[in-house]
Amino acid sequence: SLDDVEVHVRRVARALGAKARGEALLDAFARRLAALPPAGPDPRPRAALIESSGVTSGADTLPHAVMTAAGFDNLGARLGINGVGRIALEVIVAIRPDALILGRLEPQYPSLAARTLSHPALIRSVAKSALIDIPDNLWSCATPRIIAAIERLARFRAELADRRGTQ
Repeated sequence: SLDDVEVHVRRVARALGAKARGEALLDAFARRLAALPPAGPDPRPRAALIESSGVTSGADTLPHAVMTAAGFDNLGARLGINGVGRIALEVIVAIRPDALILGRLEPQYPSLAARTLSHPALIRSVAKSALIDIPDNLWSCATPRIIAAIERLARFRAELADRRGTQ
């Protein structure tokens, strides 16, 4: 959860004898989190997160907390996935989520598993404007750096709402 950011920063700051620096990082994180655009009225846009090999993150995961903080409804959690799991490509195509979030590894690490993210049916399951890449390194650990992923997704959600004429 996002609460883990506070726990981890304080633990490392204490171990390094840098409590003041840790608190400054946490204050900046809290300010940026508070400055996010409001999520708007329910229902939240339903987003499918897909990573290499069709892996997704459901409830009780850091990516779920990030998506929720950014104002999205996580399709994986809606489908009952708790922790890490898979959503079949056919399910995504049938459900047609409001947004598709692709968790990508750095391009210098190509793999067959990453080709899943370029499958034509997956890409066509949403409008091109409803597709976003979020590099895995932005949200794989509960550190203050995760705010960048939350901010990107919150801006993306606001853009989706603007295109639909609702906020």
